[in-house]
Amino acid sequence: AKAEDLPPPPPSSQSLTPPVPPPPLAPPPLQPSGRNSDPTLPAPVAFSGSVPPPPPGNLEGSDSVRHVLRFDDGQEIVIGNGVYVGRHPTKNGLPDGYHGTTIRGEHVSRVHWELSLTNGVPQIRDLGSGSGTEVESQGQRIPATAQGVDIAVGATVHFADRWATYTTE
Repeated sequence: AKAEDLPPPPPSSQSLTPPVPPPPLAPPPLQPSGRNSDPTLPAPVAFSGSVPPPPPGNLEGSDSVRHVLRFDDGQEIVIGNGVYVGRHPTKNGLPDGYHGTTIRGEHVSRVHWELSLTNGVPQIRDLGSGSGTEVESQGQRIPATAQGVDIAVGATVHFADRWATYTTE
């Protein structure tokens, strides 16, 4: 066969293979100041009194993502704007859209901690508990403060002799 009778060679494999995007980056590690590593984000606002004002935003959001806390005893709650957790979290009233979740346990305070959305980021704030609250994520355990600590999906909140895991669905 002559060269002019042969079919043309197939196109090179480079033109058939689209570029592969890089893998997604892992979320930034938790910072004890309650801020991500992005210095342009405003710091969370501290509160005074036993019940802080409701934070801006809504955890339910327009994307229909459910934000859920799963406690060590099997209790599961879906969070609206936020949730107060403790032995008697509704004693002083709740801001609109907040839930109060009663948790029994040795050293659990009446109003122990809060999960809220602050500047678009879920945060845990210790509400002056006697035994403290810590957030464990990516192998780090960070004390929650009144200013708040950012949390990521899969983080575990440790308080008194209890714990809860934060997730989305």
